[in-house]
Amino acid sequence: GRHEGCGGFDVFVSRTAFDMFCGIMFGENPGTADAESADEGDVFFVKNTQAAFGLAGAIMLNPLEKMFGSKTYDEFVDSMDTSMDFAKERTLQFVKLAEEQQRRGQGGNMAPAGAIDATEPLGAASGCPIQGVRAAAATLGERLADGTPSAASPPSCISRLVARGEMSPDDMAESIGALLLAGVDTTAYVLQWLYLNLASRPAAQTALAEELHAVLAGGDLTEDALDRLPYLRACIRESHRLTPPGPITGVRRLTRDVEMGGYPVPKGQRLSLNIIAFPMDPRFVKDPEEFRP
Repeated sequence: GRHEGCGGFDVFVSRTAFDMFCGIMFGENPGTADAESADEGDVFFVKNTQAAFGLAGAIMLNPLEKMFGSKTYDEFVDSMDTSMDFAKERTLQFVKLAEEQQRRGQGGNMAPAGAIDATEPLGAASGCPIQGVRAAAATLGERLADGTPSAASPPSCISRLVARGEMSPDDMAESIGALLLAGVDTTAYVLQWLYLNLASRPAAQTALAEELHAVLAGGDLTEDALDRLPYLRACIRESHRLTPPGPITGVRRLTRDVEMGGYPVPKGQRLSLNIIAFPMDPRFVKDPEEFRP
């Protein structure tokens, strides 16, 4: 099949996450999940980003890796720098396209020739929600004949930022590049954990399947249907609580002295929130180790 050449399921999900983020940020779905047409540069970015965040986990568990500049830490830095450079370069390409289209007085997406209109119909109903994901990825992998975005296509994140004129191209590249780098891997983790948690709990899987079939009637998942799928939302939120994609939030530096839990914390100290401990604390969550959507 078109997706079998991607490798394992984890690779397919990571590529799909990359395609989704590109669609939002750039107004283009590069079709990386389609093994037959995937661009080598895009595939390398996904693989390299997976490797970088895998190494990040090892460094979090052993801070000495960074302290002594180990081989693992050096590989992590190289991988992160390579992925960030790719993401920034890709962003700048679309910024230039957006600026050019704005000069011509055109609105909508700024996708170049060969881009994919992510708002095109997803085709016939798949008959199965999981097959629907594959069918959607395949359909979105079909390039527009002339590279012109559909008039109905919503503006991409890049086109909106360029239209506002509040950020320089370099600032946009820095911000969007970081989002693409971090978002792809974390989104893939969230999806993989969701499937694993459901596969490990037949009762929840059955309940979700019944809701999907009742609401979608064998069709594909659409944005309009989400409000009528409360159990799907509950499963995603519960999976995210039980198995978050990362152990801590981003680091923030204190701008003043504070007291936390009876301990003084001086200004300038870097803090991050432990997003594993709180959701697993029985003071806040009943039966925290159970999967209860």
